[in-house]
Amino acid sequence: MFQLFITVNELISKEEIFQILWPNQDTKNADRDFKVALNSLHHVLEPMRKARAAPFFIIREGMFYGLNPHAKIELDTTQFQTLIQNGLNETSQEKVIPLLEKGLKLYQGEYLPERRYDDWCISKRESMLVYFLRAAERIAQIMVRQEKYDHAIFWCEKILKRDRTWEEAYRLLMYCFYRKNNRPQAMKWYQKCKVVLEEELGVSPLEPTKQMHDMILESEKYIDRIKQP
Repeated sequence: MFQLFITVNELISKEEIFQILWPNQDTKNADRDFKVALNSLHHVLEPMRKARAAPFFIIREGMFYGLNPHAKIELDTTQFQTLIQNGLNETSQEKVIPLLEKGLKLYQGEYLPERRYDDWCISKRESMLVYFLRAAERIAQIMVRQEKYDHAIFWCEKILKRDRTWEEAYRLLMYCFYRKNNRPQAMKWYQKCKVVLEEELGVSPLEPTKQMHDMILESEKYIDRIKQP
């Protein structure tokens, strides 16, 4: 129930709570379980609350329940989003990396994985993932500009573990291996990009990715010509 209140972050009707948490129970049993869960939550959040005293953290307005907007609750998800957003908005490269890395350390993977198939947390899960992907991409781009190619490769591979279709990661990998004089590996990443995009989305790589491929291919042909006697 607490996960639901934190994720929704607005008052939600008792009936809707029944439908989300106890969809297969009749109203009587759902109401019983609701009261048990709510009382347990009150006790955990406010163990010293006096009998009959109004709860502070979880409030009720008519038949609606949720978090008290005046309660100070520190959530790692909120800290994560704030740090990443601040990092993405930061213009000083000296400050960008520390902000983004600090935020990324808080990302422990999929949001509420035990609730993977519950509709009420899908939006939050997708939002958290996009924050991670954008932050990791920004770090990788900065690492490329600083010619720290191994660091860039590290972050690109992390991106693709979370989202196989994040095309910018493939472009950066291609460029990194090209600059490391490992053109065969760069071409392998392009081929993998083509296969994944076709399998997952039914599309071809974007024009910038194709241009990167052509550039690497032309440079390889040029080097081969030079080596010829």
